[in-house]
Amino acid sequence: MESHRRIEIVNELLEETVLMRSVLEQALEGKQVEAQQKEESQHILEDEPNPVPVFSIQEEHASWQKIFGALLEIETALLHIGQAERQRMVARFSSNA
Repeated sequence: MESHRRIEIVNELLEETVLMRSVLEQALEGKQVEAQQKEESQHILEDEPNPVPVFSIQEEHASWQKIFGALLEIETALLHIGQAERQRMVARFSSNA
C-alpha cells in the first residue's frame, strides 16, 4: 500500500473519532439537561424507559479519545515511514545514476 493511502485511511479514522466524540458530547449534554429537569420535577413516570447511564457514555467518550490519540501516533509514525521510503528511493536512484 502506498504511503499516501495509509495516511488517508488514518485520516478517515480520525474523522470518525471526532464525529463519535461529538455525538457522545451531545448525548452527555442531553443527559445533564434531562437530569436537571427530573430534579426540578421530582418524579419519574412508571412507563419511562431506563436511561443509558451517564458513566457508560463518559467511558465510551474516553475510549474514543484514546483511539484518537493512538491514531495521531500512528499517523506520525506513518509519516516518518513515508519519509524514510522516499529517502531510500532517492538514494537508490542517485546510486544508479
